[in-house]
Amino acid sequence: MMHRRSCILSLLALALVVLGGVAIWIQQQRQETQTLALFHSSVLTQAPCIENVCPGFDEGRALALEHLAHSEFVQGREQQPNRIRLSFTQAGKGLGDGVIDFIAEGQSTPTLVRDISFRLFDLELETVLNALGEPDQFLFISGCGMGLRVYARLYYFEEGIIVNIDYTTRRPDSQVLEGATPVDAISYVPPGDIQNHIVESVEGLIGPYNVAYDFHPSVATDDILAQIRPWPGISARPTPSADFCPR
Repeated sequence: MMHRRSCILSLLALALVVLGGVAIWIQQQRQETQTLALFHSSVLTQAPCIENVCPGFDEGRALALEHLAHSEFVQGREQQPNRIRLSFTQAGKGLGDGVIDFIAEGQSTPTLVRDISFRLFDLELETVLNALGEPDQFLFISGCGMGLRVYARLYYFEEGIIVNIDYTTRRPDSQVLEGATPVDAISYVPPGDIQNHIVESVEGLIGPYNVAYDFHPSVATDDILAQIRPWPGISARPTPSADFCPR
């Protein structure tokens, strides 16, 4: 009887230890998620700039690098004659990357920022909307990549911001925009150039070298541009407006 009671007590103690470990792990995961969301927000609330470097910044690459050198969350280094490479970090951990592209005129030193694009690891749409507010319009099409490719763009016209959503899923029911939707990348462009960027990106989708989006041969640029619609709000759980890919 004593041996049996001792075994039961040992099992209970072990169960408590395991449950305690699980509770600690859950708390750590929750804290890490909150910390990451705060980091994402600290980057996005500066939109459409990063450390006061914005599209149209015309004071040269050297001064842009000086701005970045004082940042707590992003570092910049020269890459190619007309580009700065961005690395987002916190406590020595890499949390994203990106580029600042300059307009290069001949052989002169680049001075004018053309656009900024970056990705933040594990960024979710809810965090973007909380930081940037509601977009003006969006594009959401489906059917590509054997029907499992999720493609959407959110457009902020006055600010010159484009939010890129682009991933592959094994669950067709995930083709809906909601708070937990993963965000692939964000671009900052001059507001006056955003329409050109939209057209160029769509033209790249249907080009002969884009194998990820196997559009039907009859699909033209204007067919996709016609699917851009007013943003209905995340509570409407927007779904794709068209399926352009044969399967």
